[in-house]
Amino acid sequence: MNKKKFSLFIQVTSILLIISILPPTLLIGLMTTTTTNVMQDSVGAYSQKLMDQLNYTIDYSNTAVNTSIDQILSSSNIINFANSIHAASPSQKTLLGNEMDKKMFSLLGQDQFINGIYFISNNTLQYNINSTKNITPNLRNLKPYFSSSEFYDSTYYESIKNVPFDQNTWLYIDQPSIAGVYVIRPISGVITSYIVFAINGTYYDEVLKVTSIHDEISIVLLDDQRQVVFSDKELPDKALFSNEHQESLDYIRESEAPSGTFIKNNNLISYARCTNGWIAFIDAPLKVLMKDLYSMLSFTLIISILFVVILLIFSIGFVKSISKPIVRICNYMGEVSKGRLDFPEISRIKIPNKEIQLLINGFTNMTDTLKHLINNAKSMTTSVEESTKALTHSAESTLISSQDVETAIQNITIGAQEQNAQVQEATSLITQLSSNINTISSMIHTVYLASEATISMSKKTKGELLTLVDSANHTIDISHNVNDHILDLGNEVNNIRKILDIVTGINDQTSLLSLNAAIEAARAGANGKGFAVVSDEIRKLSYQTQDAIDTIARTLDIIYTKKDITIVGMEKTISSVNSQLPIALTATETFNTIMVKMEEVASDMQKVTKLLETIVKEKDLAMQAIHDISLVIEQAVSITEEVSAESVTQTQAANTISQMSQELATRIQDLKKTYSKFK
Repeated sequence: MNKKKFSLFIQVTSILLIISILPPTLLIGLMTTTTTNVMQDSVGAYSQKLMDQLNYTIDYSNTAVNTSIDQILSSSNIINFANSIHAASPSQKTLLGNEMDKKMFSLLGQDQFINGIYFISNNTLQYNINSTKNITPNLRNLKPYFSSSEFYDSTYYESIKNVPFDQNTWLYIDQPSIAGVYVIRPISGVITSYIVFAINGTYYDEVLKVTSIHDEISIVLLDDQRQVVFSDKELPDKALFSNEHQESLDYIRESEAPSGTFIKNNNLISYARCTNGWIAFIDAPLKVLMKDLYSMLSFTLIISILFVVILLIFSIGFVKSISKPIVRICNYMGEVSKGRLDFPEISRIKIPNKEIQLLINGFTNMTDTLKHLINNAKSMTTSVEESTKALTHSAESTLISSQDVETAIQNITIGAQEQNAQVQEATSLITQLSSNINTISSMIHTVYLASEATISMSKKTKGELLTLVDSANHTIDISHNVNDHILDLGNEVNNIRKILDIVTGINDQTSLLSLNAAIEAARAGANGKGFAVVSDEIRKLSYQTQDAIDTIARTLDIIYTKKDITIVGMEKTISSVNSQLPIALTATETFNTIMVKMEEVASDMQKVTKLLETIVKEKDLAMQAIHDISLVIEQAVSITEEVSAESVTQTQAANTISQMSQELATRIQDLKKTYSKFK
C-alpha cells in the first residue's frame, strides 16, 4: 500500500517553518521560566527583607511599650494603691484617685504609646485615667464598658484572668465600640488586681502605611488568635481576610522558623514573628509583582511572532524559486517514461542558482545519451535474435542425446546398487556372527577363569577344613586334660578344708589355753602379770588366726563353686566340638567332589576355546573376501554415478540453454516494443 507523498514545496516549507518557529518558541519559554524564577526569588528576598525590617520596628515599639509600663509601675507606687483602694471608703477612694492622677498625668503626658490606664480589682473598675493627647471615641467608651456586667461576663475578661502574674500580655479586642490593643498586667496583693493599658494604635498604623508598597498588596499585623490587628489599608472584612489565608496561616503556625517566604495559590507570602506573639504578614499576588515582567514578555512574544511571519514569507518565496524548476524537470522525467526525448522548451526555465543549472544540464545529457543507446540497441537486437534461434535448435538436439545417455546409466546404476545392497547385507550378517562369536569366546574365557578360581578356592577350603578337624580333635584333648585338672583342684580344695578343720581345732584349743592362762595369771596376782601379757597376745593371735581361717574358707567355697561351673562349660565345649567334627568331614568330601568336576569343566572349556579360534580365523577370511567384492561394486557405482551426474548436468545445461534462448527471444520482442515508444 503506497503512502501519501507530499510535494517538495510542502516538505521544504514545513521544514523551514519548524526551523523558524521551534527555536524562538523554546528560547522564549526558557527565558520566561528563568526570568520568572529569578524575579520570584528577587521579589521574595525583597519581601522578606521588608518583613524583617517591619518586625524590627514593631519589636522596638513593643519594647518601648513594656519599658513605659515598667516605668509607670515603678514610679506611681501603684501596688500600694491597689492594696489600699479596694478597702477604702468613697471619700478615701477620691483622695487616693486624686493623688494617683497627679502622678499619672505627668507620666502619660511624656509617653507616646499609652493612651489610658484602667485599674480593675474584685470585678470592679477601681480607677482609670486617659491621656489628653490622643483621645478617641473608643477610648471614651472604655470606662462604661469596664464598669458593665457585659465586660465581666465576656471572654475578654476570662482571658485577662488567665494572664500570668507580673507579665505583660498583649490583647486585641475587636468589639467595634472599644476596638483596640491593650496590655494586661496582673498584680498580686491582698486580692488579685489587673491593670489594663490602652495602647496608642496610631503609631502602628503609620508604620504599616510607610511600609505599604502597592494598593493590591496587603501588609497586616495578626495577633496569636489570627485576628487582624493593624493593616496598611482599610480592609472591608478582617475576619474574611483571615479565612482566605487559612492555609498560609496554618503553614506559618506549623513552621518553627521565626520568619520566611513561600508561594501559595499564586501569591507570594512573607511573614515574621514579633516578640509579643504577633505576626507581620504580607500577601502579594504574583500577577501584581510580575506585571512589568509579563508586559515585557508579551512585547517580546509579539516581536518574535512578527519575525517568524517575515521569515516564513521569505522562506516561501525562496522555496518556490527552488522547487518550481525541480517540479518542471520532474514532469519532463514523466514524459521521458512515456517515450518523449525532445524538450526544446527546457531552455526557457528560469535558473535561480548554479545547482539548478547543473540539474538541467544533467537532464539534457541524459536524454541525448538515451537516444544514442536506443539506436545502438536496435541494431544489435537483430543479430542477437538470429543467434538465439540457432542456439535454441542446438540445445534441443543436445537435450535429446543427454536424456538417452541418462536412461542407460540409470539402469546400470540400479543393478550396481542392488548388488552392493546384497553384499552389505552379507557383511552385516557376518559382522553379527563375528560379534556373537566374540561374545561366546569372552563368556567361555570368563567361565574358565571362574572354574580355575573355584578349584583354587576348593583346595584352600579343603586344607582349612582339615586344619579345623585337627584343631577340633586337639581342643577335645585339651578340654579333657583341663577337666581332669579341675577335678584334681576340687580334691585339693577338699584336702585344704580338712587341714583348715584341724587348724581350727588347734586354734580353739590355743584360745582355751590362753583363757586358762589368763585365769591363772589373775590368781597369781603380781607374779602372774608377765604370764598374763603372754596369754593376752596368744588370745589376739588366736583371733587373727580365726579371721584368716574364715577368709580361706570363703575363698575355697568360691573356688569350689567356679570349679563346678567350669566343669559344666568344658563338658558343653567337648559336646559342641564332637558335633562339629562330622560336618567338617562331610564338607571336606564335598569339596573333593567339586574339585574333580571343576577340573573336568576347565578341560572342556579349553577345547571349546580352540574350536572358536579356528572359526574366527575362517570368519576373517570370509570378511576380507566380501570387503574386496564390496570395493569393486562401490567403484562401479561411483563411476556410474559420476557419469549419471555428468549426463544430468548436461541435460540441465541443455534445458537451461533452451529456456534462456526462449527468454532471450521474449526479451527481444519486449525490447522491440519499448523501442517503438521513443520517437
